[in-house]
Amino acid sequence: MASRFFVASSSDYDEEEEQQQQKEEEELEEKEENQEEAKENKQKSNVAKFFDDSWKSSEKRVVRSEKQKRWAELEFAINKVLDELTYANFKTSFEEFQSLMKLHSKSQKAIKQHGYPNFFIRGASDIQQQVKDLLPDNKDLRRFAQELEKFVVPFQDKLNEFAEHPENFQDEEEEEDEFQQDDDDDFEDDADADEGPGKWFIKSDDDNEEKNSDDDEDKDDKKEKRKNNNKSEVDYAEMIEQRLMASKNEVITDQTAREELDKDKLSRSKGKVITDTERLSILLHRVEDEKLKNDIQLEICFTIMQGSSEKAIPLTDWRLVLNILPKFRKPEEAEMLTPLFERLSRDFWARSVDPRTTFNPETNQLHQLQAEFNTSLTRFCDLLEADKKYAFVIRLQIIMLENCYHELAPSFEDRIARRARMSAAEVAAEETNQKEGLRARTPRELLRSILLKLSEDEGMFDANTTLSLKVRASLYYAIHLAYNGHPRQAQQLVGVLPDIPPELPFVRILNNRAFAEIGIAAFMTGDYRTAYNSLKGFTKNPVASNAILGQHPRIYAPWLNIDPAALEAYHYISAMMLDIPALTTFNYDDQVLLINGKTHKELQKKVGITACPESILDKIAVAIERCKRGEWQLARETLKYEIERYIPDPRLFERDLKLMSLCSYLLTANQYYDAVEIKTLKKQFDLEYEIDEKTKEKVNSRDVEDCLRMMHQGRSPVVNANIMFQAEFDNDYVKFALNEKETILGEYGRTLSTKGDMLQNDLILLEPTSNAY
Repeated sequence: MASRFFVASSSDYDEEEEQQQQKEEEELEEKEENQEEAKENKQKSNVAKFFDDSWKSSEKRVVRSEKQKRWAELEFAINKVLDELTYANFKTSFEEFQSLMKLHSKSQKAIKQHGYPNFFIRGASDIQQQVKDLLPDNKDLRRFAQELEKFVVPFQDKLNEFAEHPENFQDEEEEEDEFQQDDDDDFEDDADADEGPGKWFIKSDDDNEEKNSDDDEDKDDKKEKRKNNNKSEVDYAEMIEQRLMASKNEVITDQTAREELDKDKLSRSKGKVITDTERLSILLHRVEDEKLKNDIQLEICFTIMQGSSEKAIPLTDWRLVLNILPKFRKPEEAEMLTPLFERLSRDFWARSVDPRTTFNPETNQLHQLQAEFNTSLTRFCDLLEADKKYAFVIRLQIIMLENCYHELAPSFEDRIARRARMSAAEVAAEETNQKEGLRARTPRELLRSILLKLSEDEGMFDANTTLSLKVRASLYYAIHLAYNGHPRQAQQLVGVLPDIPPELPFVRILNNRAFAEIGIAAFMTGDYRTAYNSLKGFTKNPVASNAILGQHPRIYAPWLNIDPAALEAYHYISAMMLDIPALTTFNYDDQVLLINGKTHKELQKKVGITACPESILDKIAVAIERCKRGEWQLARETLKYEIERYIPDPRLFERDLKLMSLCSYLLTANQYYDAVEIKTLKKQFDLEYEIDEKTKEKVNSRDVEDCLRMMHQGRSPVVNANIMFQAEFDNDYVKFALNEKETILGEYGRTLSTKGDMLQNDLILLEPTSNAY
């Protein structure tokens, strides 16, 4: 029988081939049970090679040992830090250093087994030296230096040795760990056995036996490996279960708890925390002695205080410590736990500011705990103030001001208002001294005097409080005065602060934020002059940066940011309210106007004012023209977008807009009419009724009468501007002096006479007068 794989072959050769194949099949059948897995791999290999023999790779994959991987990662991280420091990229270098610290924590197992590698000690020494050299001229490296100082503590002795004998830390030849082959090595071995020019020929018995023995060994190794893995998993699960059972069955007495607590305290005093809140919580629930419980509760607080600042405080620890804090009632305990509140506040803001955790459900739960946190904070503040620990009081009150933006207790608000009034009194006294020719004190001297009184009368500051801390506290108080409806007092308080040097950038940002908040609060309360004065510094900058606006992620959370367009709207609308009286009388001076008079002159050259304005200045100019005509509805419609977007409760602003439009209308009517009915004015300007805040019912409004009374005294409503208004009024009419003037619509070529002249002379105008007023 001829072989179909070859062109020519002898019959003897065919018989020999058949005998060899038969013999091979018999041997394979005998070992089929022991070589099942190897046989399957061989079949797969033969099928793959029949169709395509290019699949095989001549290189074997290898797996590096734990030591090699960790050493390579550490060396790469150290080089990255050094490169960034070389190029003076301090922010990036600190981020790379934080990554190095994390890798160092992951490499503890390898470090314990093999010690610190020489390249690590050399690199750490280089980083330490570079930071030390750059620190005097670059204050941004302060935090880097602090974290680096903590990082090198575990291997400080190695660094000292390297400084004395650097030759002992040269490049060492690392022992090459044996590489572990992948699980498919036996599969490749099977393929190797069959490859070659004579792969279709019969192999010798010795080759088959050697191959089968190798397969048996590989199979035994795999079974042993799987067995060990399963055993390790079972052992780990049993260990966890045994540990849980041991903790439940553990006998904890007051004596054993006291001994364990003493060890924890001793270790903590040396700078190393060896326990955790979970273990201390178990001790707390097992002991019975009240004093021991109090000591364990304090130790829980200290453990959280000294925890890593790089890790967030778990919610379980938040809830645990908030349940514990109400049990501390002594001033000395409140003094010891003041750093705890600072640590908790930093953790709260770190989670709130980070965009990765802002909308995290866990952050939402944390915000729900803020009210409880503020309650404990207020109580501790009262305990320290009663004990006259003023240095700790101010630290807690600053945290209170940072966390309680929109809600304050009435007593706290009253204290703030009193401090602001004291500041205003000091300013008034200083002005009196200047008038009497006495030596005027510098702003720093004035501030020192005010803060001294705050220290004596309110117990706010003591001799250990720095000026920077005092200024920050004063700015926070100014912000809260503004939030609680006292923008003018807040402006007086901020006005007496000294110039803040560039060395205090965060204080300057806080100062800018105070002016922005004062301007917003003043606008919302109808104090347009204070709003204009506080916000004019922001609109001068075409692009308002975070520093200008007083916004910074380390001080304010994202949801407390201020929209620059809102400040622009508040500023120009306030200027409009202040300019309307002067623009109505036609005898204004451009230097007196808050909005440049050129804007109004250019507007008059335009064809009508009914076109849709786009920019905020165009809108303001159009609104002013409409207010001058008494068309307050159209003026409100012009500013509709700004009102709806930036004024949450527009009722006060709309009332002020009506009164200013009424004032402008009466100033104009004084020139053309002899009398106007008050009832008509109320209806035209929608000032007939107002809502009683107590009863929530409609009552007759006296706004028109009050407006007339102020105007009769030479003052405009709302903004209290100087005006000239000659008229008499009673309960029914406003009576003007009889005269003849050119109408403000002179560009249309119309001249109107007073009503009295029209009736007396029985004149008939050629054109209707309804367009006038």
